[in-house]
Amino acid sequence: MIRKSTILACVLCAGSALGAQEFFVSPAGSDRNPGSLAQPFQTLARARDEVRKANRGMTGDIHVFLRGGSYPVTDTIRFTPEDSGNNGHRIIYQAFGEEVPVLNGAIRVTGWKPYKGGIQMARLDQPGKLRSLIVDGKRAYMASKTLKVAGGWGKFEVKQGEAPWARVSGSSFDGVTVREQDLPDLANAEDVEIMRNTKFNSHIIGIREIASEGRQRVLKFQQPAGAIALTQKWGGYLPSGPQTVLNALEFLDEPGEFYFDRKAKTLYYYPRDGEDMAAAQVFAPRVSCLVSIQGDSLKRRVQNLDFRGITFAFTEAALPRVGDSVGKTTVQAATWCVAFDDNDWHATAYRAYDTMQNAVTVSSAASIRFEDNVLKHIGNEGIGFINDVSDSSMVGNLCHDIGGGAIQIGHPQHVYEGDAKEHAIYPADKEGVCRRILVRNNVLYDMTTLFYGHAPITAYFGDGLEFLNNHIQQCNYSAVSLGWGWNNFDEISTNGNPTTICRNNKFNRNRIYDCMRMLHDGGALYTLGSQPDSEASGNYVKAATTHFQGVYHMDEGTAWYTGKDLVFEIEPNQDNFELNNWRRKHDNHFRNVYSTSGSQKLGAPNCTVTDLHVIPDANWPEEALAIIRAAGVEPEYEHLLKGIPDIVFEPKKRYDTRQPVITAGMAATNDPTPESEGGRYEAEQARLSAGAKVEKDHAGFTGSGYVGGFYNTANAQASFQIEAPEMGTYTLTLRYSAGHKDSTNIAVLVNDEKSEVLHIKSTGDWKTWANHSASVFLKAGANTVTLKTESKSPDVINLDWIQLSN
Repeated sequence: MIRKSTILACVLCAGSALGAQEFFVSPAGSDRNPGSLAQPFQTLARARDEVRKANRGMTGDIHVFLRGGSYPVTDTIRFTPEDSGNNGHRIIYQAFGEEVPVLNGAIRVTGWKPYKGGIQMARLDQPGKLRSLIVDGKRAYMASKTLKVAGGWGKFEVKQGEAPWARVSGSSFDGVTVREQDLPDLANAEDVEIMRNTKFNSHIIGIREIASEGRQRVLKFQQPAGAIALTQKWGGYLPSGPQTVLNALEFLDEPGEFYFDRKAKTLYYYPRDGEDMAAAQVFAPRVSCLVSIQGDSLKRRVQNLDFRGITFAFTEAALPRVGDSVGKTTVQAATWCVAFDDNDWHATAYRAYDTMQNAVTVSSAASIRFEDNVLKHIGNEGIGFINDVSDSSMVGNLCHDIGGGAIQIGHPQHVYEGDAKEHAIYPADKEGVCRRILVRNNVLYDMTTLFYGHAPITAYFGDGLEFLNNHIQQCNYSAVSLGWGWNNFDEISTNGNPTTICRNNKFNRNRIYDCMRMLHDGGALYTLGSQPDSEASGNYVKAATTHFQGVYHMDEGTAWYTGKDLVFEIEPNQDNFELNNWRRKHDNHFRNVYSTSGSQKLGAPNCTVTDLHVIPDANWPEEALAIIRAAGVEPEYEHLLKGIPDIVFEPKKRYDTRQPVITAGMAATNDPTPESEGGRYEAEQARLSAGAKVEKDHAGFTGSGYVGGFYNTANAQASFQIEAPEMGTYTLTLRYSAGHKDSTNIAVLVNDEKSEVLHIKSTGDWKTWANHSASVFLKAGANTVTLKTESKSPDVINLDWIQLSN
């Protein structure tokens, strides 16, 4: 297939008489040249500056052709209103013919020599911390070690107003402790980070110092990043349990890991099998943002720019900075907390939260188009249409190996438009909702490689967003997140002043594979808040995960969605829809659904699922096959699928998909022990105590019985003996029903030590079953995992089965 830019190049080289102007750029050119085909410029920035001289009196489009090769980007290339297309014409930055220009944010590392134990080393003259490394087209990871944090240490006090980030007064721990034998002395402790995954998020905190106290080591947080992480209200950082310590030479023990000693300017890397470091293409990113398209205000936007056939590559996964500290913490999604503030982010309308940095960022702009480009090896987010972007598009692009997500639209502060309250990032003359954005026929592959709680596509508040015929494959959380605000800004929460920003959104005919690989409480499509006149039709989802809260997880406040003609190829007992009566969901309707599972949650007012066709073996009828064929990229863009790298996802321990082997405790009944598939074990095979007992013959459970005795007394217990293949963090999933009104507290004990306390919601009645998941840390070999009720009230939960997975 001939790329569109090839045709344009052939036509426009002979089209100057029509008013078009042309400039040429080549890595072999010079910025002292006139920018002709024979004497091209060397940099995109030089071509941009020349366009500024020609764009005011435009009588035709201006084309800037980039010849093939690498264009080093050492500082963000910025486009302002002066760089706009005018008089109804466009400025088009595009590849020349079939050549491949690469905007490259990294430098190549050469001169490798042996260090020890198979590790290679090379000099790297770079001042800051290195968090990303790409070796022969594959992402390497910072050297890491998983260990158990014993608890918090010290006290960090915040006084309101002492710094721009100190918006309220308060205090938190100043660090955490671990056992001395679990953590060796580290040469460069100030480079270390600690990461803790939660159910639907991950937190990263920089360490300032590691000290010894008795038989424990203290990891002292960089502040205020540590205090901010500890005071997140929902899913915040917890100073206990399994966590990952990153970025130390002492942890470099796995192929595909690296460590950069910035003091000695030395990079260490443990090669994978088959990698020849003498010939390897090793890239160390230096910049996080390659291109910025930024207008000045609602009246001075950047407009009428196209980018075609360009590769945007190799950006750093920079952590946000607050004061003198680095860290990445948030409640949810591709946001980060910029201040120590009220821990109820709804109460302050998300004024303490901003979006993560993008490799290509667009704000205060109109009619900006990205077509036929490649984004690869991106550290943070891919392309962001953040504030006041309208009538723009991203069509026919290939995105792969992205640390977060590929596409980010809108901003969490866009609850209202132009309100400009205290701490608003955008003043009234700049704040604008993103409207009429088209995202179509893109291939998004291998997303969320570093920031697990992001989604390949995230949209906050947006009006007229269309996501059509995209192919999304391989991510650690939800594939798509649309909407914001939960139910906290609806007509009840804000009587007389509800948000009306988010509406008219479409998510149709997309194809999603292999999402929800790691985290929980998400879906292939995750929605929040009221979105009038929105639709999610014609989508095909195939995912071998047990982490779905619903393939369509319509979360708090979701309203006014319709959808039809859906095919879900999922694991048995995974819910197709999350439409229970939780936090004012209402008026969502879906019909003509083909699925391998018959499970779903209903009960929200005026929400329906009709014509659900359950086909467990996925032997789809022709109507379902037609839906599948129509989903994903259209024929004109199928060549993009060939651009997905032929690589195997190489998990580190935290990604390991092997299942632990679960063996039964003493059987509570005489029932034969069922086979354990995929780490699952029926609850009636547990060792029971304190009045817990097995009940049978109840509609809705999947095994031969269920533990119903948890409703008899507090402190009821069910214990399982679990054989873990190796030490590490595992996911514990409970299948349960709960007909009471309040949440239930279930303690999880691992080898007689409390690991987590699960706050489990009611399912509405005792016949409705749901899944609840949490993380547990297991040692290699035999472990005892015990579930113990802590609620004092009767009627706690019924337990059908548990499942352990990595």
